[in-house]
Amino acid sequence: MYNYIDFSQFSADEILVYLRKSRSDDPLLSVEEVLAKHEAILDEWCEKNLGGKVPEENKYREVVSGETIADRPKMQEILKRMESPKIKGIIIVEVQRLSRGDLEDAGRIIKLFRFTNTLAVTPQKAYDLRDEYDRDAFERELKRGSEFLEYTKKIMSRGKEASVVKDGNFIGSIPPYGYEKIVIKEGKKKCPTLAINEEEANVVRMIFDMYVNQDMGRPSICYHLDSLGIKPPKGKVWSPAALKDMLENVHYLGKVKWNWRKTVT
Repeated sequence: MYNYIDFSQFSADEILVYLRKSRSDDPLLSVEEVLAKHEAILDEWCEKNLGGKVPEENKYREVVSGETIADRPKMQEILKRMESPKIKGIIIVEVQRLSRGDLEDAGRIIKLFRFTNTLAVTPQKAYDLRDEYDRDAFERELKRGSEFLEYTKKIMSRGKEASVVKDGNFIGSIPPYGYEKIVIKEGKKKCPTLAINEEEANVVRMIFDMYVNQDMGRPSICYHLDSLGIKPPKGKVWSPAALKDMLENVHYLGKVKWNWRKTVT
């Protein structure tokens, strides 16, 4: 794999290490555990091929999840440092760790590796993008990662929709005010759902009573709740906008909602 690249000409401080967790990693492991595992693999490779470990200041650990370069600050730092002629290579456990985003991100990465003469190195193969065969293999790896990401997202979206529509599960991360998120078991199946938080539920009932039966407006209700010292779900004081969301929330009808407000890029 490395017969045309002499790594003895490189020193460890000319190499950057990029570590990032992927959906393909063991979901039972934390981000820190996955990165530590990969770091050990790359450290072993560096000691064998470079004569020592890459210094700590040249190691970049991406702990945030993000599909695009714009969402990954450590990747942005890597790309910036690649512009320096002092940097000769980037080491990753696999090419797809660099990007599983769209073709625009892939094209940016390919151009930068190619025109800065920076090697992309994995424990299995090194890619010199000045070579057309390496460049083709590198591009195919990035594209394969992008296709896998899109496929995974479709499968996960389908599973979430089935969980909500067919089983009536609550899969949101934050429960509505007046509820707590719990998990109940039906055999081996785990079903996330909502349970009433009586203390908060009494406040919800009070709000609906004031709005429906006492004909009070939202500003008046907010003032009354604040005067009673009742803390809102967010912030320090109740707001009419927050009450509007509560009064229109279908969860208080015993229903669940999902994908009702799509994010449009």
